[in-house]
Amino acid sequence: MLPSLIERERKADPLILKIEVFDPKGQPIYGTNAQTWAKAVPANWLAAARRAGNANWSVIDDDNSAVGIAIKNNFGLIVGYLALNYSRTTIDRDAPCRRQGSGAGPALPIFVAASPWRHSC
Repeated sequence: MLPSLIERERKADPLILKIEVFDPKGQPIYGTNAQTWAKAVPANWLAAARRAGNANWSVIDDDNSAVGIAIKNNFGLIVGYLALNYSRTTIDRDAPCRRQGSGAGPALPIFVAASPWRHSC
């Protein structure tokens, strides 16, 4: 059930390239891109996630940018992370126009809120 929910969310927003769930060591648990989910996540994602602790985190890295959250167990311990991978190039090009009403997907508010860049159309 969870994989289908994650895949449905990825498909709902064309700005999301993939969704990754990974453990505290950066090893994949689940990913929406079968070709890449068997590889460890990028080192800069893992470093940002670890630095953030319990807070949301983000990495701006052209087509390998991501925003993410920690996944905690019932004891409050971090057992993994969830990352939304997107293309900064696409966001820079399309997000300002989408914010003006051209039909943004459900995840766009996350990107806009987490993004340090702002443009106008």
